[in-house]
Amino acid sequence: MTEFSVEIPSIKKWSGQFVISLAQLDILPDFEMYIINNIFIKSDIPLIPVYTRDSILIGALLGYPISLTQRKIINKKIILDNFVGVGEITNEALEDEIFSLRGRFVFIYSTEKYKRIYLDSDGTLPVVFDSNKKIIASSTGLILNDSEYLERFRRKLFNKVNVLHDGWFPSGLTAHKGVHRLLCNHYLDLVSWNTRRHWPKVDFTQNMSSDVAAGIITNEVRDTVSIITKAAPTVCSLTAGNETRLLLACSKDILKQLDFFTVNTPDTKLDVEVSKKLASKFGVNHKLLDLSFATADEQISWLYKASHTVGGSNLTTHPTVYPLSKYTYSIGGLGGEVGRAFFWRNSDNLDMELTAGNIISRFGMPYDEDIYNATVKWFKTVEQFCPYTQLDLAYLELRMSAWGFAAAYTQNNTIQFHPLISRNIYSVMLNINPSEKKKNIFIRDGVRRQWPDLLEFPINKYGDYRDVIHILQKIFTPSMLKRKLRKKFGNIFSRS
Repeated sequence: MTEFSVEIPSIKKWSGQFVISLAQLDILPDFEMYIINNIFIKSDIPLIPVYTRDSILIGALLGYPISLTQRKIINKKIILDNFVGVGEITNEALEDEIFSLRGRFVFIYSTEKYKRIYLDSDGTLPVVFDSNKKIIASSTGLILNDSEYLERFRRKLFNKVNVLHDGWFPSGLTAHKGVHRLLCNHYLDLVSWNTRRHWPKVDFTQNMSSDVAAGIITNEVRDTVSIITKAAPTVCSLTAGNETRLLLACSKDILKQLDFFTVNTPDTKLDVEVSKKLASKFGVNHKLLDLSFATADEQISWLYKASHTVGGSNLTTHPTVYPLSKYTYSIGGLGGEVGRAFFWRNSDNLDMELTAGNIISRFGMPYDEDIYNATVKWFKTVEQFCPYTQLDLAYLELRMSAWGFAAAYTQNNTIQFHPLISRNIYSVMLNINPSEKKKNIFIRDGVRRQWPDLLEFPINKYGDYRDVIHILQKIFTPSMLKRKLRKKFGNIFSRS
């Protein structure tokens, strides 16, 4: 196999990105400059200052926070009515206030005593940092100059985990030595430059029925979708799968104000057929997007904006969604897998003892010492939790936060939201009874509550003989087979 050669784009496009530092930086001259209590920020996305009730500035949110109580996307300022004066604020109370918000954001907390960076509940606006340079940014190219970018690149690991296909850098690693990814549910302390888990602090009772959980989740999703759709033109993904069926169900009351799309490729025949049936039967505004390929220069730029940490099909086909540029917002279903036991196996139980090695095997990755050591460090933050919680947090933090959103800055034709992502929803998902969670039924329970007629068409199935062919094609794809074997049996020579 030819070893990958890193290329840096001749024209760097930083739209939708930002950089944060404790000292003023002479970069991004066209970006807006903000100073929040001695923290310097240059940003191409909105900055919303955060004040106490008596008008003391304690930080700012970068991004697009959504308030369900105010029923709007916040774009001016946030006043924390429960706090008067900085001395009254406890970190726990402040975090509860901030994480009552939905949407996508980075929270910069800055007072005389504390200087911290928080992500939203899934790190949908990802952050990387270099503790030696003392710089935080949306992508690595804003931290390293071109020569550093090339010199520090982890070429061997990049090839080993097969980033260009479907691999990624987990457990806080990035494609560059000395540059780390901040994981969701952890904050970065700008005094010590260490990261620390801030949620969850205690384990979950795991005694909630799937049906009750579905009711709470779908009510929130319905409200969130309504707020987004009323704010500006919005489009939503529609496939044959679980989460987009739930999004459709939660959009029943605003169906005429929301458009849906499906990507039309040789690999998405199932999605196309099922989405067309749903659209025809239930009066959905639906369009197919034909496959479009990126040029060599577009691929170089895409990888650079993703910090060379993820690749996959989006690397080569991302122009397919360019026609969505007429919409302000787009909605997707990422996050729902947390409620569907994605990293679990049927044989898992509360008595088993997980290790960092077990977690890595569920990534489906080949063994690597750096990945192992980074995952051991992460695992120490979840040792107090039961195995089910450990697995769910591993999926949420080591895969979703590091793989699902590492490419968040590669495309800015729409502002993307994922209504299934919030602190409240994840708390509910992590509380679902394990015996019901293993059955993967909460999505169907949710659809049944909001729009049961949608279940006339099976989820992720044609409903005929083609389902068997579809499964066999997936099983016997060499890369898929190898990954599934690793997930099931681990790496024979890996450490535990």
